Amino acid sequence: MFFDGGGAHRSGATSVRDALAALAPELDVRLVNATTDVFTHAPALRWLFDNGIAIYNATLKTETMYFGDLRSAMRAGAWMSRALRPTAVPRVRAYYREGAPRLVVSFIPMHNRMLLEALRLEHPGSRGMVVPVDFEELFAGYWFDAGADVEYFCGTDRLVEDALAAGIAAESVHRVAGMPIHPRFHARPPVDLRAERARLGLDPELPTVLVFFGAQGSRRIVDIARFLDLARTRVNLVLLCGHHAEALDELSRWTSRSPKHVVGFTKDVPVYMRMADVFVGKPGPLSIFEAMASGLPVVLWDNPAFSVLFECNLQWVEAAGVGLRVRSVDEVPLAVARVLRSPEFRRRTAAHGGDATSEIVRAILERV
Repeated sequence: MFFDGGGAHRSGATSVRDALAALAPELDVRLVNATTDVFTHAPALRWLFDNGIAIYNATLKTETMYFGDLRSAMRAGAWMSRALRPTAVPRVRAYYREGAPRLVVSFIPMHNRMLLEALRLEHPGSRGMVVPVDFEELFAGYWFDAGADVEYFCGTDRLVEDALAAGIAAESVHRVAGMPIHPRFHARPPVDLRAERARLGLDPELPTVLVFFGAQGSRRIVDIARFLDLARTRVNLVLLCGHHAEALDELSRWTSRSPKHVVGFTKDVPVYMRMADVFVGKPGPLSIFEAMASGLPVVLWDNPAFSVLFECNLQWVEAAGVGLRVRSVDEVPLAVARVLRSPEFRRRTAAHGGDATSEIVRAILERV
């Protein structure tokens, strides 16, 4: 179960679904969008989700705050969910009458107590798992609810600490090796990098920089590309624009000094990561572990307005020695050059190659 606020929730759910389908094809594994599939039974929640997600995604895409500060806005959404829970549970229960899930795996914050109370009223023997796709609990009650009676699968030590501090029983808190990313990032088949770069119109002799700000994309990609193009260190540019049509159009028409390859939304991110030498982008939780699985050191954009989402991620990257943070586009070329010059970044990156998706899949199979 997921929702489309940002890309991590859907991506994590899809990764686990695909891994399960490959390992246990006999299971009936359903990918459920809570907004469009579940909350059609609860119109007030559907309205809350639709509008909140639309504003949140627009905020990520433009990096512009449309309402106060992000933490306060998210707290308001959590409060509304709690207030609506008594009337929403019977309505959500109607969704579960359409099927009889033995296990619900949620990648959704704030609403799990309501979702799982409704499940157990309809199917008392069913179980629940929650997979937080953040590096920490963003505020009290965001991921962890001691009254929800579920198991939590946490990808960082900070999440484990936050879960225990929230009153979750230790036997219900499980540490996994990072965020759940798609199995394709771990496959890493042999590839002729020179041939692949040449096929995309890149220079096989130059290092390759991948610029990627997640599924929603960002106008920031355009600015970063232009600064890298003017830098002393010559590089290939692979620019993944996601759903940001304006960035895609502008970069496609741009005549650069550097060899470039520009892409819109794509499912081939693992392919592009395998042919790159450094990742530049948003400090999203899944993007960081996708880069780690691909052996890519990172240069991450630090926007203080989004510290509630990403500060813990940036601290983790710095402590692990796998990348650098930047706060302005003119810092990007020097950070990229520093990462390319130092083999230590790549060496440390190689030490973070765990497979959380496989661990979560094994836990699911043990429970069904």
